[in-house]
Amino acid sequence: MDGLAWFATTPEGERLGKLAAQTVRLELTPLPWWFAPLEPLRWLDTLVSDAPHAKFTGMIYAAIALSVGVTVLWRCPCRWWQRGFLAALAAINTLLALSGLHIAMMWLLTAVPHGTRWVFPDSAPFVLANFHAHSHLSAGGILSPEQLVLWHQRKGYRIVAITDSNTTKGSLKAEGFVRRHRLPIVLVTGEEFRGKTHLLLLGLRQDVTPSQADVPKAIRLAHRLGALVIAAHAWTGRHSYGELMAWGVEGFEIANSGALADALLRQLCRRHRLTVVGDLDFRAGNMPKVATVLPTGATTPAKVLDALRKGHCAVLYDARHAAAGYHWLRARLFDLAELWETGQTTSLLGFGLWLLVGWCWWRRKGKGQRTNEPLPFGRWWAAIGAQIALALAVGALSLWAMAADFKGGWFPPIESAVLTWAVACPLNWFLWAKSLREPLPLPER
Repeated sequence: MDGLAWFATTPEGERLGKLAAQTVRLELTPLPWWFAPLEPLRWLDTLVSDAPHAKFTGMIYAAIALSVGVTVLWRCPCRWWQRGFLAALAAINTLLALSGLHIAMMWLLTAVPHGTRWVFPDSAPFVLANFHAHSHLSAGGILSPEQLVLWHQRKGYRIVAITDSNTTKGSLKAEGFVRRHRLPIVLVTGEEFRGKTHLLLLGLRQDVTPSQADVPKAIRLAHRLGALVIAAHAWTGRHSYGELMAWGVEGFEIANSGALADALLRQLCRRHRLTVVGDLDFRAGNMPKVATVLPTGATTPAKVLDALRKGHCAVLYDARHAAAGYHWLRARLFDLAELWETGQTTSLLGFGLWLLVGWCWWRRKGKGQRTNEPLPFGRWWAAIGAQIALALAVGALSLWAMAADFKGGWFPPIESAVLTWAVACPLNWFLWAKSLREPLPLPER
């Protein structure tokens, strides 16, 4: 895969970036063929769920669910009170299907071996790092701290900082794991401070939270604790670049996954020779296309931070899949290119299989006899109640497994939420289809 570009702010960083762009390649492994039955679902989830923030994804899901509910309310040929129940349940089931599908795909696309990995000679005078990664202790995180270390090792990174939201717990746990198993990877402790502007506090060993401090105070506190402060995706924050620099930020993320900093921030970093990093902001997936380049001498956390402070670093990224700002159409085109790139034959098999199954179902539907006999009143209400109970149970389990606020103590494995959804979602739609039949009136006494 060609198209690697770099960004640096010092002569040493320029040298490292240029050498890495010429030496490193991204090796792609497509999805295995047995994933084919799930391919249409992967395409649907990616095209519907991709948004610059989780709250926008939630708004998209809510809009789709509302449109389904309104359509049922308008078109369903039943009594008005029955239409109301069916419309509400259709909307709830749609919301459950979309959100559950997204969690399931996040988990599957992280667990199934595929995607890109960085490949370069062991003798290269540089190493690759990612300083922004979330374990399952953060909202939306899929992997445990230990699994996250191994994931980075498989993908070609030699340095990783685990930066869970407002906590260093994950990074300290990963540090112990690396030490016990003597893994050939440098683990930098830290966290992502999620105030009005997000900060990567690298080298931090105790929590700094928005409840303790605002952004300026968090920067001062982190410095007193010996941490390096990097503004994460600062173009999304509520403070100006000048304010962050005045408060003591030592550098900026120039690339965050597929998003690039604007020209103003890049010029500012060059003018003041600030530290620059390119990070994944990893939570799930298997497609790394951004890294920070450091010299091979960065063999300990202290040496890593020293290299960053001196500007001996560069941002390496795939220019074909990176752009400044968020544009809906461009994001969809990037998604389509990546979906095809990772699917290829598997995608063709998957869509072909779904078309075949759909054609067979359509043929059988035309020949079959539909039964619209009324349901006993008790059974109709039992079907309605079962749908509500299943929706509440799966929704609560998914929220418990994914939301950061519930991750201070024990929380269910992501796999349990995925398995429960895979059973409950089809069952709920089956019960909903049964509920379309008119309930028999209660017998007169």
